[in-house]
Amino acid sequence: MDDQAQRTAAEAATLNWSLVVAACLTYPQQPTPRQIEVVRAVFERASPESVEQLYLQALQIEITAAFPRGDTLALVYGGATKIKEYVFESPRLPEIRGASALLDWVNTEQPPRIWQNMLHEWPAGKAEDCLIYKSGGSILGFAPKGYGVALAEAIERTYTEQTLTAKSAAVSRQVALLELRYGRLFRRDEHDNINGRGIAYWVAEFERDWQDEALQKVLAPYYYLGEHTSVRERFLGRKNFGELITLLATAYNRRRDEQQAEGASFPVAFSPLLPWAVKCESSDMRGAVVEAQVGDEKRRLSEASARK
Repeated sequence: MDDQAQRTAAEAATLNWSLVVAACLTYPQQPTPRQIEVVRAVFERASPESVEQLYLQALQIEITAAFPRGDTLALVYGGATKIKEYVFESPRLPEIRGASALLDWVNTEQPPRIWQNMLHEWPAGKAEDCLIYKSGGSILGFAPKGYGVALAEAIERTYTEQTLTAKSAAVSRQVALLELRYGRLFRRDEHDNINGRGIAYWVAEFERDWQDEALQKVLAPYYYLGEHTSVRERFLGRKNFGELITLLATAYNRRRDEQQAEGASFPVAFSPLLPWAVKCESSDMRGAVVEAQVGDEKRRLSEASARK
């Protein structure tokens, strides 16, 4: 692909994500051309290394004027956990293959349905555009403000409904439009976080805090770009979309460890093994509920193994 083709592809991708983000910010109404252009301009702004605090202040004023109802949306991240435990629960090859295929189907085919069911104000098929990716056992997508927690719960519920025994976790985080380009930002109205009145913490404040040995010990593990990196580079190296993903991944890990960090219920399939029940001939863990043909033999299987 030549340089011109690469630029054209990049511009098309930027425009597509601008439409998606603007639609999330104004849902259930449609964004205006001006609002789409403001979002696109944010994505095309200068890199964090060349940005100063006053520049961010001006950007925030421009965004607030374009989105008077608020400039925040949700990021949703989730997927299956303890995959090996589920896939290799039984040593039998048909169940291993079936478990892997079932997880892949849930991961790739179900997220569009989840988003469309939740965001029913959008035309059929449009909600799928919110998904950044849905592969490798993980799901990441945009959502309108106020829908993130419900979508995260729907992801976990879907894994349980479709597999019965596979574990999953999903979390959400509300972010401001400007944070999609420059990472997490501390605003003077942090508790409101709707109409920004200015960025309260940037390079100058970080360099000041770095001089305090006690604060430096707290900041260093988070801003960890190496021993020979300047203080400014250490801070700005974090200021991108990847910082939001790090925060989501941390919340996801807590959720995965069942620490209930996100405050929502954790779905768990319960399959009682009664004294008179016949054990599943594949997993040997749950009661058999069906007799099915597997290859050239019949087996009595639990529902979870039968689905695999």
